[in-house]
Amino acid sequence: MIGTRRLHDVIIVAGMHNYLGQLVCRDWGLSIETQAAVRWHHAINPKQRKDLHTKATQNLIDVVILGNWLTHEMKFGLSGHQSHGNLPKDLLERLGLDPNGHKELIKEVQGKHKAIRSFVGLLERQAA
Repeated sequence: MIGTRRLHDVIIVAGMHNYLGQLVCRDWGLSIETQAAVRWHHAINPKQRKDLHTKATQNLIDVVILGNWLTHEMKFGLSGHQSHGNLPKDLLERLGLDPNGHKELIKEVQGKHKAIRSFVGLLERQAA
């Protein structure tokens, strides 16, 4: 039997988690767009993404990639990688964001994250 850590290494390190995730999404009956976002969330270059026919699906994948990068950059949660490197400017341009404004984007996300945490804390105190 494969130990939990070894299974993690096989799935994550071998780069299969995206494909396995797509299979789970398909089995659960999730949309084709969701399946594509899970399958291609590490393919920064849209030309690497196979069988995608709509700009909306490509944009969804770009948003997930951006979210993954922000998760890592902010050291919030687990992005699945030790380093994502620099945020590709062309990805930001495809999303209609300032390609040089990633620091401002991080500050904005941090501010919204702080506000959400405060709100959740308030709800937790009221529920206790």
